[in-house]
Amino acid sequence: MLGSKPLAWELPGSFPRLSRPPVVEATVVLSARPQRWDASLCGKLAEAVAKHGFEVTATPSDCSNPQEAADAPSLLAGTRDPRLVLRFGPQGMQLSHLAPYTDWGTLKTHLLAVWAPFATLAAPASIDRVEVRFVNRVYFGDLAELQRACPAACAIPAALLPAARCHASATELAVQEAEYSLRVLLDVRAEAERLRLLLMPEAGCSAQLPADDVEQLERVLERMRYLKNKAFFTWFSRQAIEQFAVEKP
Repeated sequence: MLGSKPLAWELPGSFPRLSRPPVVEATVVLSARPQRWDASLCGKLAEAVAKHGFEVTATPSDCSNPQEAADAPSLLAGTRDPRLVLRFGPQGMQLSHLAPYTDWGTLKTHLLAVWAPFATLAAPASIDRVEVRFVNRVYFGDLAELQRACPAACAIPAALLPAARCHASATELAVQEAEYSLRVLLDVRAEAERLRLLLMPEAGCSAQLPADDVEQLERVLERMRYLKNKAFFTWFSRQAIEQFAVEKP
């Protein structure tokens, strides 16, 4: 388990690549307020993202009042690949990759492709926050097997699950640079004859980024990728990771 010392940055290639990652959802959120959120902007965004393979499936009604805009419905779009879900709204945009998950490069490429028209058309003053969230799901036969795979689960009392049938915890980790954060959520539930584990690293960056500086955004995303990987490969044991099929270089 990670200690109290703030996490320092290491080389990007310090983690193995998995051919069967247990990821059921990966999401990147860019908090960047449009200058105006209305039906006209939604129409322009729909046309722009269509060039990148996204088809809008839901659009909001006109909402020109700034007070109402905060709660306005978002613009939802998907591709022929049902695993990719894009959402624009008055708070910014987010892109999710559902299971089966392929790789970080695919998610980032699609994200940057659709961020460009959003930054141009919505003209946000800046990106105020970036978040990367991953949901990993693994099933185990019993608590002992789960605890061998995920030592952090050793804190779960053996008598708790049969009674409550669930256990959840959250761990906040310090990062070397104050604008970055890492939280790891652990959720265990009894389902039929098995235990379902959700390991959910959530990395964040609160540094204000220029909306048109893609290189800086990419650097931030790579650091957040490092943080979510650090959590994943720390929380799971080596034996468990081998079950996710480590690819040989």
